[in-house]
Amino acid sequence: MTLEDDVAAWKAAKSVKDLGELTARWLEGDVKYQPGYFGEPAEETIPLVEFLASVNRAGFYTTNSQPGEPIKDWSGQRACVEGFCQEQLAKKISSALLKTDLVMIATPPGAASDVQICITIDDDKECTWVGGPTELGPIVDLYDDELDALALAALLTAWQVCIIDPVWGRNDLLWTRLVEAIQ
Repeated sequence: MTLEDDVAAWKAAKSVKDLGELTARWLEGDVKYQPGYFGEPAEETIPLVEFLASVNRAGFYTTNSQPGEPIKDWSGQRACVEGFCQEQLAKKISSALLKTDLVMIATPPGAASDVQICITIDDDKECTWVGGPTELGPIVDLYDDELDALALAALLTAWQVCIIDPVWGRNDLLWTRLVEAIQ
């Protein structure tokens, strides 16, 4: 496929599930384009491709993720993933993760929240946060020229979900539990 074909595939998407399928294909290298992201997945994402592709294909359109990295020399990361899904899937994931120590923030469409949880520290300073939903205006700004009106409407009416492993550096809980949750 050409870049033009990939752009056209995003324009043809009609649902959150369609966006998840395109993201899975992008993660796997089959699609070379993704709205709002230039280039291929980050190197740190490569070990997570199988997990992320699986959850995207199940209808959880992921927009951001990172692996955990142990704190070393005052820098580290908490494993996390965030994105969009329908209410039923958000509740299914929440129920499945309930008896773990993973933190899930699920926000209904249009809701506001100031929740911000630090997931990355660098040189002993907070530098990346997740938790609060993206407001509707920035979603429209990012996707309006990239997606069909039906896909954009699907995002605007989807739940925004963020899942964080509160343990710095741990990488063996979030990914496997999330895949189990969506099956």
